[in-house]
Amino acid sequence: MAAEMLVPRAHIQNFSEASTVEPHWGYSVRLVPCTNDKGSCEYLDIVYHSHDLGMLYTGIIWATIGAILLIWGVGRHFARSQPSGVQLPAVVGEGVPRRRSAFERLQRAIPAYARRYLLPDAARPIFGRVTRTQVLTLLVLTGYLTIFTFVGIVYKKWVTPVKKIPGLYQTRSSLGPWSDRIGVLAYALTPLSVMLSTRESILSLVTGLPYQSFNFLHRWLGYIIFVQSALHTIGWCIIEIRLYQPQPTVAIEWIVQTYMVWGLVAMILLTLLVVLSTPWGIRLTGYEFFRKAHYVLAMVYIGACWGHWEKLKVFLLPGLIVWFIDRGIRFARTALLHYNFLPSGHMGFRAASANISLFKDEVNGDVVRLDYDHPQDAWAVGQHFYLTFPDSSIWQSHPFTPISRPVFGADTQRHSYIFRARKGETRKIADLSMKRIANIGNHEESHEGLMAAARLSVVMTGPYGERTMRSLASDSNVICIAGGTGIAYVLPVLLDLASQTQTPDRHMSLVWVVRRRSDIDWVAPELAILKRKCRNLRTGIHIYVTRAAEEAGIPPPAVSEKVGASDCAKEIAPATSSAASSSLDASSALSVHGVSKSDLGLNHIQARPNLDAVVADFVAGTVRGGTDVFASGPGGMISDLRRIVANTNKGGEVMKGNDKWDKTATCIIDAMTELLDLCYDMLMKILEEINPEDVAACAQASKGFNEFVTKNTRLHKSLYVKHFDDPRRRKPQDPEPDWARELKRVVEFQKILHSAHNDVKTEAFHSVCTTAIHLIATMSNDDSGVSHNQQLIEHYFQKIPQNHNAFMCRSSLYGRAGGLTHRPADNEEDRQLSAKLHSLLGFTPRKFKWNDLAHHPYARSHVYDLRNYTDKNQWGPFRKDGSMRVDWEMIECLMIVIGYNSHLSSQKDPQLHQAPWFRALDGLIPAETERPGQGQTDYLTLVRQPDIALDMKDPYGVSAIYGRLVCFLDYQDLWHFNFSNEAMRVPPNRPREALTADEAFRHIVMSLWVTDVTAPGPLDHPDLPIVHFEGVSRSVNAQWDPNANSGIRGTVRMTREGEVRWQTISVFQGGEERWRSDGIQVGGMRCPRGVIGTWFDKDFDAHGPAGPTAFWKIAERLSDSDREGSDSDNDV
Repeated sequence: MAAEMLVPRAHIQNFSEASTVEPHWGYSVRLVPCTNDKGSCEYLDIVYHSHDLGMLYTGIIWATIGAILLIWGVGRHFARSQPSGVQLPAVVGEGVPRRRSAFERLQRAIPAYARRYLLPDAARPIFGRVTRTQVLTLLVLTGYLTIFTFVGIVYKKWVTPVKKIPGLYQTRSSLGPWSDRIGVLAYALTPLSVMLSTRESILSLVTGLPYQSFNFLHRWLGYIIFVQSALHTIGWCIIEIRLYQPQPTVAIEWIVQTYMVWGLVAMILLTLLVVLSTPWGIRLTGYEFFRKAHYVLAMVYIGACWGHWEKLKVFLLPGLIVWFIDRGIRFARTALLHYNFLPSGHMGFRAASANISLFKDEVNGDVVRLDYDHPQDAWAVGQHFYLTFPDSSIWQSHPFTPISRPVFGADTQRHSYIFRARKGETRKIADLSMKRIANIGNHEESHEGLMAAARLSVVMTGPYGERTMRSLASDSNVICIAGGTGIAYVLPVLLDLASQTQTPDRHMSLVWVVRRRSDIDWVAPELAILKRKCRNLRTGIHIYVTRAAEEAGIPPPAVSEKVGASDCAKEIAPATSSAASSSLDASSALSVHGVSKSDLGLNHIQARPNLDAVVADFVAGTVRGGTDVFASGPGGMISDLRRIVANTNKGGEVMKGNDKWDKTATCIIDAMTELLDLCYDMLMKILEEINPEDVAACAQASKGFNEFVTKNTRLHKSLYVKHFDDPRRRKPQDPEPDWARELKRVVEFQKILHSAHNDVKTEAFHSVCTTAIHLIATMSNDDSGVSHNQQLIEHYFQKIPQNHNAFMCRSSLYGRAGGLTHRPADNEEDRQLSAKLHSLLGFTPRKFKWNDLAHHPYARSHVYDLRNYTDKNQWGPFRKDGSMRVDWEMIECLMIVIGYNSHLSSQKDPQLHQAPWFRALDGLIPAETERPGQGQTDYLTLVRQPDIALDMKDPYGVSAIYGRLVCFLDYQDLWHFNFSNEAMRVPPNRPREALTADEAFRHIVMSLWVTDVTAPGPLDHPDLPIVHFEGVSRSVNAQWDPNANSGIRGTVRMTREGEVRWQTISVFQGGEERWRSDGIQVGGMRCPRGVIGTWFDKDFDAHGPAGPTAFWKIAERLSDSDREGSDSDNDV
């Protein structure tokens, strides 16, 4: 076996030439004497020597660990309790202090110094909420392992010839023995990692520390083993794939060896273990999956390590043995704990039967209370049990601390537990409890969802954890601080102390922070007992309610926020200012536990506690002795308390004999994120100040926070309307938007536009264009006259030229006229989207002359190509498929042609009005915007009212003075472009060449007024009427042109697609109709951007003429009452 394992690794030793076999523990045998070349023999000397030292070092490591545990255990066994510093006379009365010796003071001062510097959190972003003591222990262990990783190895390189291949050499170096060394250390640490993870922990028996204290070292030791294994793998890959020759022969022979295959399997399994144990992995898969997968993968990993290098099984077998012993003891303890008399009179396994109380809380999660009696010995205060609920699942167990006080010597013990139901097993238990309670049918004793009299089977394992009262000195002052269900950890401490005779100088206090006043009912019986027993003790009960405002109809009690911590009588005096209804409800709630309101009568403070002040006031109120702080709650609370307690430990004062500055802290961290304990309104105000793009990151903070954020419609709505325009201002009749979806959509839109990767923009082209058009369509000014959507679009499309090219230059026009940066979209719909976005944005100032208008010959070619004017699009800017949907590629070309001519005319005559799209997004906000809550005007109803003015029935705001531009080609140029021999040879599906012929243009002013309002037709939008109008048209710069001055009539309607369509006919003297126009109001109804469309012959002559036109409102006109009897030309 040794030869089989060595040959694939070394390729050096020759068994046929060796005379002696030299064994090496944990490695293959060595053949002596060495018959290879000198370099190879030296290399083998280093390999075997460094391995032997490595095995020695692993022994030293384990000997060190054993020595530390031995000294610790012996020290605990022989340690004597510290003198109390108080001598009690024969009759209990005032304590008589005595002066401590210098050695006793030093014994107390050293731990005080240590707590001051080692108790606070250390590098929380890296290690989490752990103390500096734990991190220091990890650093010492890491440094210790690092030393043994490098010492005892001769670092050298040997270049040796390859046998049977003259002229070929291979490199041997100390990388081989170093990789072996680090692999051996990884094996040696495996049983320690298993020991650190066990619940039935031998480490806890020796040290007295609870098993959960070792979880931090277990996790980080696993990371160390992973790094060691990865470096071991990388090192040997370099050797076998690069340094050894000939290649690839050596590598291929090496990788297929059995030991190597098992090594790869072990490395893959170890990688999975590490990935799944990260906070990200646990959130992704769930804790129960992580726990079960961790067990299975760990055992298979140890087996794979065994297959990789069987000679080091001395480190693997103990790990397996420890794990199976742990599972066996758990099973045995559960069986013994539940081995009781059955109803039949025989002995057997019997689960406990618990009464259920359910406290409904739709916002924060229901709270379940379990109460039952069980025949067993008493546990120690501070210990907890793992509970399994067979009615739900026998494969899961969860740790819970009893809030009841154990009674030593009693035949049965009372178990009481409270826990909040969130997800998983606790949620199942709450739902199961609710179903069973519902079957009872009698809810008269309920209060705010509090229900009882249901029963649940419970299987226990335990007890586990530390005995918090063991090291508590008789003169120590005690302050217990809890948040929410963390009261279960600290309340038994005070109950136990209250049941014993206390020195008059001992000061005790309970500080409990809850969200609602009704949460006090969770532990009403225990608080009533504590209140009754503390009447003659220096005990304060302080209850802080952080979300009292959420409990409607419950008036706040008349309690000052500044309550004397030492004034027990005031603190627990019953409230007298509560309403009668509240008193009745509270009494009914407490009666479920057999507690009357008069027995409890606890006031509360509607505020969040200042923990610095709470601890400082408590210490100031103590007479003598040190202070022990017991705490359980959110991580933020525990971190603050560690810092506070550390700062109040003063070793120098303790050395002088002042025990007041000697403080210890015993803390349990609740899994709930501390932000959720804030008042709801305060938390909302905090979250409303974050940027929308940070919402997703906040939701990943914890599962509870994820639920709070993702399901919080108010938060998403508030963030949206704060940073973007409220879409309800444009369309108040529309239903409430899905605010979470809309916010996520805009945030993704911003991230894509902010990205520098063109591939990302290309993939998201459709979604970006759709979102941008939606933001433009919902633009509106707030009370200060600012449009957030407009600022957003302008920022991303004006200040980032990459976005302009990626999204607004993807139509067919830019495919013809653009350069390398312009590529048309792959399909018709995306090309239309790009053109629509460009048409809405208009010409940006910087890009106007050099980009958009530079392409006007191609746009002109499209506009004057008479093949684009057909019966299917009614010669208007609509698609040629007969759907009458807007052809935004035509609108884009019309805008560029008209804009080019408008720019030329304004340069010649600055007094002439310019097209309104020379400023980005100008004119896209309607002149009148209905506010949410005003209601939508029913214009169809107004149409049928004869006594209402026509302008009141007009939703489009037609009556006004308009500026108009009309562009046209000389008819010979138009004929030649469309009907010459060259033009007729262009295939129907190909565009004509760029058109460079000069155009003529006319500036016109129109005065329009409404003449009739009728119901919509079958092809129109059913919600808005058709408005008929008449007017006059007068030329501004060509009065001599007979086609410029005329009357005009037409209609405005809403298409089924939601676009506003304007159709006009020019009427000359004698009623002659000559020219038609058809256009779309860009931006929608009442938008000042105006109408862009085409003009053409009234008879739709296929030979023309035709061209682009646009008009927009420039002034209001006379009212209907003023118009009668006046000359309409005066308006113009």
